[in-house]
Amino acid sequence: QNMDMTMTMIGAMYAPSDKVTLLAMVNLLDNDMRLSTYNMNAEKLGDFDTSTSAHGDSVIGALLDLPGKWHSGLAFGLPTGATDKTGRLLTPMNMRVTARLPYAMQLGGGTFSLKPSLTRASLGVNGGWGMQLAASLPLGRNKEGWRHGASAHGDIWASRRLNASYSLSLRGRFTHKEAISGADARIDKPVQSANPDYYGGQQAELALGVNFIGGGGALHGHRLALEYTRPV
Repeated sequence: QNMDMTMTMIGAMYAPSDKVTLLAMVNLLDNDMRLSTYNMNAEKLGDFDTSTSAHGDSVIGALLDLPGKWHSGLAFGLPTGATDKTGRLLTPMNMRVTARLPYAMQLGGGTFSLKPSLTRASLGVNGGWGMQLAASLPLGRNKEGWRHGASAHGDIWASRRLNASYSLSLRGRFTHKEAISGADARIDKPVQSANPDYYGGQQAELALGVNFIGGGGALHGHRLALEYTRPV
């Protein structure tokens, strides 16, 4: 019926030189899904909820400064998130069972992945603009016999400075993602999220943002960015 996902990203960056920045990041995930079960006569038996919560996959990598206001990124995804989470389900036979949850409810992909990116950014006195191409390429399949589909996205954005502390931004993104490759034999249920062919696709998004940069006192050196994104 619906699914909510909250992600908290905790990261650290260190620049050993003006040309290289090292980075590391871990994601904390909280997934909640509400489902309805029907019997073979299309009669509703009831609703039930599933949830998973813990750390997801991690990322380590580096950003490299290139000539002409370009920079490239090369990162690796580490399979630190679980792929075998279970939950209590209501079956079409009106029984409550504990079983492995569908792919969307798992916290990781179970494989290493390559994450290249290329970014061009320009910032002037009154604003700036930029664009980025990035991809996520899973390497092999996990121990359950599947992997997330490869994905790529392109961003283009522009910002306008209002004063010394505030600016507005507009961003567009187009994403392409392949379906899941392979399947977990223990995720075989009559629900959409258990079908690996139902994953992937294409999506375009438009985002409006506002940015605040602290100029002095306790807020000096801090930045708050809010962005509202909608699929178009």
